[in-house]
Amino acid sequence: MIAIKNIKTDDLLNKYQLEITSEIWLNRKYYFDQKSETWDKEVFHDPEKIKMIIDELKLKPGNRVLDVASGTGILIPYIFNRVSTKGEIIINDISEKMISIAKQKYSKENYPNLKFMAQDVIELEMNAQFDAIICYSCFPHFPNKIKLIEHLSRGLTIGGKLIIAHSESREKINKHHKKQKNTIISHDMLPPMKKIKIMLGQQDLNIRKYVDTNEMFYILAIKNN
Repeated sequence: MIAIKNIKTDDLLNKYQLEITSEIWLNRKYYFDQKSETWDKEVFHDPEKIKMIIDELKLKPGNRVLDVASGTGILIPYIFNRVSTKGEIIINDISEKMISIAKQKYSKENYPNLKFMAQDVIELEMNAQFDAIICYSCFPHFPNKIKLIEHLSRGLTIGGKLIIAHSESREKINKHHKKQKNTIISHDMLPPMKKIKIMLGQQDLNIRKYVDTNEMFYILAIKNN
């Protein structure tokens, strides 16, 4: 049985503040390690939707960007084209095998400004160093979503942007996860937009735009101070 400790807080957000054991993180790491070899064949990301999401950040050459739970690096070309070699892109994922595949896909020769980090993003030191942080197609997989947003907020510069995004609807994402019965992700749900707004607001992140349709789901926020 998986041991999860619930932290008492506002009832509205209670289930999004779950502390999990190291054993559970290892189980998650193992799950995504096992999926890494077939990930790019099994998972489709609409290029036009990804472009739309990245365009919302209005990235510039020289920007420093954190790609949270990057997987095999689907966003890398889109980010790189905007920040150029003058910027820096931190590619993070808990799965070493996902990171390994991303390294193979995006060579240092062609993408010299990538830094790969195979670790839990919560362990990454945050000191207002990022112009943009992207949580693409990963937010449901973080049991303590409030802690995640608090941590990422500390990593943003003043005026820095955080985007939580999916190229599919919330309903479709949650339905897909529920179908993964007897796996570590079967209960990984994307919260309603109104609850994500509250989480962001608690960290003094100013919501600039949100989209919640049967085609896409994303919310963009900016660090106030």
